[in-house]
Amino acid sequence: ETDVTWVKVDLPPEFQELQKILKGCYQRRIEHLKEIGMLSIPIGHVNKVTLLRMQAEFSASIGRGERDIDTMKAMSVTAEAMKVLHAVDLLETQGLSSLQRYMQSLAEQARNGQSKAVVNVVQDVQWRTALLKVEGLIERNIEHPKLAALRKIVISQVHEQKDSKIIIFNQYRDQAV
Repeated sequence: ETDVTWVKVDLPPEFQELQKILKGCYQRRIEHLKEIGMLSIPIGHVNKVTLLRMQAEFSASIGRGERDIDTMKAMSVTAEAMKVLHAVDLLETQGLSSLQRYMQSLAEQARNGQSKAVVNVVQDVQWRTALLKVEGLIERNIEHPKLAALRKIVISQVHEQKDSKIIIFNQYRDQAV
């Protein structure tokens, strides 16, 4: 039988400040969707699943030839919200290095003119502020607290039982070591 133990770690204040900035960036996009009449549920109930459904609906409308300006704008703003939400997810679950790589990847896509949504995100003042904070925290060698918690658990297990076999799963491959 497999023994699975979930360990909750709190984000340090520096991460919480960064999280607040990114969530503000995300929130503005959700509010914009509400303002243009493309969001029928309360703002607080919007999540990744909601955004994916909205994208599918907008895409279907556009596919049927309904190319009105509001639908096109909503499609772009929804894509922006998804990108910012992914950044929040990386911060909360993976840490600063993954977040920095993602933010730099979006900046490169924006330089190449890949999409209006990407350009809008990387030009956002809150996004740029977040990127500067990420870079500063990386320079200070601040890491996600889950790494310290994981080290502690592994050391403790190996100390207690020298022949332990440990498998650690993670969601994103760039966090594997």
